[in-house]
Amino acid sequence: MECDAVIIGDSIVRHIRATTAKGKVRTRCLPGARVLDVSAQVPAILKKNSGAVVLHAGTNDIRLRQTEILKKDFRSLVEKFADDTTVIRLITCGEETSYRTEVAGLIAWCQENNLSLNTDKTKEMIIDPRRRRKEQHTPIYIGETDREGEYLQIPRNSSERGLHLVSQHSAAPETIPAATVLLKKAEDGMSAEILSNFYRCTVESVITSSITVWHGSCTVRNRKALQRVIKTAQLICGAAFPSLQDICNTRVIRRAHNIIRDNTHPQHNLFTLLPSGRCYRSVRSRTKRLTNSFYSQTIRLLNNT
Repeated sequence: MECDAVIIGDSIVRHIRATTAKGKVRTRCLPGARVLDVSAQVPAILKKNSGAVVLHAGTNDIRLRQTEILKKDFRSLVEKFADDTTVIRLITCGEETSYRTEVAGLIAWCQENNLSLNTDKTKEMIIDPRRRRKEQHTPIYIGETDREGEYLQIPRNSSERGLHLVSQHSAAPETIPAATVLLKKAEDGMSAEILSNFYRCTVESVITSSITVWHGSCTVRNRKALQRVIKTAQLICGAAFPSLQDICNTRVIRRAHNIIRDNTHPQHNLFTLLPSGRCYRSVRSRTKRLTNSFYSQTIRLLNNT
């Protein structure tokens, strides 16, 4: 009986060491491996092992864990979820060289492995917080650049894993009108504990996905609509659930503590203590959008707790 193979790639934040696995499971660690590098190891493992392959890939290169390189790699992320692949890049001062290099590497890898990217389904989403855009974005071409229709379309809005993104730097959770219907169908013959677990695993996980991103800019109307879903679930399950604001505050503070402990995070310098050593320096903001942003909201919560 051949053992299963587990391939582990480094995380962008933490270096993963070889773990001890139970039974006949072989663990192979790839230090400093990128997503594409880890994926390239799968065929060789499949030839030697007939068992299942669990692929856990990190984000980008660690490369000796140098601070400046880590900060640069934080700005570029290749995310793999099921059969969807997302390339995320932070562009500053109009510098798109690294972003286009990352995309070109993904396209080249697909061509080398006999995979073709469907331009009808592949989109390029640009979120620009500036009110006035000085330069125009050059579209990305796939394949022959002189063929018409081979460039990626840039939509005004898009959906990513339950989150509705708009190009004008806004985000909101997708509505789930069938959430309470599922709870009502599962209500018959189910105990309160089972209904509560079902709510937390399905409804709450969806409506609170990426809540630290969109809650600050969410409209009052959307907040009330989501809160009604929580109240309806409480009546059906017969249990008390935390409100949307409480969930957001808990996750925001937890995320802030992680950033404060990690001095390699690009925004670590935003959390600076005042000379008293008790409160953090507030972020100056002239617009309501910046006031309701994640970092301004986080510093206010930390100073009030």
